[in-house]
Amino acid sequence: MVMSCFSEMVRKTAATTVGTSYAIVRRAAAYLIGLSMRKNTVGDQVNEAIGINALLLTGQALDLVTADGSTAGTIDYEIDAHIVEFNA
Repeated sequence: MVMSCFSEMVRKTAATTVGTSYAIVRRAAAYLIGLSMRKNTVGDQVNEAIGINALLLTGQALDLVTADGSTAGTIDYEIDAHIVEFNA
């Protein structure tokens, strides 16, 4: 069971041409967190923290996806999930 998720993006160096950046946490086709950022100043950031109860069945997994459409520049990503496992 996924109890909570946290995601953050921080612009570390400016891009020559800014594009949209993404940080996504999903289970199958369901998005748990979907962040996007189109900023180009060093230190700009977006984040989100949510408390959820998302059941992961046998064989299911969380997908953690990042993408940066900018030319040059760098972004730091942090994605965390608190998962509890129950055994019979």
